[in-house]
Amino acid sequence: MLRFTLRLGGVAALVALAACAERSPTAAPADDSAAPAQGGYLLTEFRCSVTVASREMKCVEARPADVRGDLILGSGYVQLSSQGPTYDGERDYTFEVAVRNLIHQKIGTTNGTSYAINGIRVFFSQQPYATSGSGTITVVPDGYDTFTAANQPYYKYYTILDYNAQSSWQQWLFEIPPTVNTFAFIVYVSAPVQYPVGWITVAPDSWSLNVSETKQLSQTVLNQYGNLVSGATVTWSSSNTSVATVSSGGLVTATGSGSATITASDNAVAGRTGTASITVP
Repeated sequence: MLRFTLRLGGVAALVALAACAERSPTAAPADDSAAPAQGGYLLTEFRCSVTVASREMKCVEARPADVRGDLILGSGYVQLSSQGPTYDGERDYTFEVAVRNLIHQKIGTTNGTSYAINGIRVFFSQQPYATSGSGTITVVPDGYDTFTAANQPYYKYYTILDYNAQSSWQQWLFEIPPTVNTFAFIVYVSAPVQYPVGWITVAPDSWSLNVSETKQLSQTVLNQYGNLVSGATVTWSSSNTSVATVSSGGLVTATGSGSATITASDNAVAGRTGTASITVP
């Protein structure tokens, strides 16, 4: 079981996903060939409970059975930080939250350079409810949208986060009556990515050959988390065989002047590819 604790008292606190002893935080998940995320989104679920008086929140990462079409990020792939908890004793319970990316590709973008229109969003799969005491708890979100169900509130982080980068702090606000002692909720972290099924790096990625010369290419196959996929079988192809051909082992032969793109494709996972460019003067 994967657990982390968010303490909302005193100085700024850190939330970190911690792995069980038998699994490394950066290990590739067993279901590497899982179906790509719907719309290129990665989802992580957090089941959270809050004690109002001590301002302590405890969360457990879970893998819900009702989100089968999406990738579920495992241990060590996302991190949350919190600071500045406040409660006025009557209604407003606030704290600031930041998101840190722990996977080896950018999140918050679908092309690697521009912001995704919806940003990185932390949304409530289950609305807050009192687990001791009584009263209605209301989230005051940035907006509402359909994720795993209709009309779910979310907090939005409009940013691009590279590996190990952290977002700016953003305030979360709950309206909580003083009759509530503890409450719970479930949230997901939803992040658009450029490579929802992984990618292949080809080396060298750009070079020039004279006619009849050859160049041996190498490839590295990575899953959606940026972890090495061992034993992958790759198919090579050329966009212009009149300029360059490529063998099944990645040996490129220049056949005529012009330019061509050489593509490596993972036979096991559709859409997992990488490219290199060749110029023949």
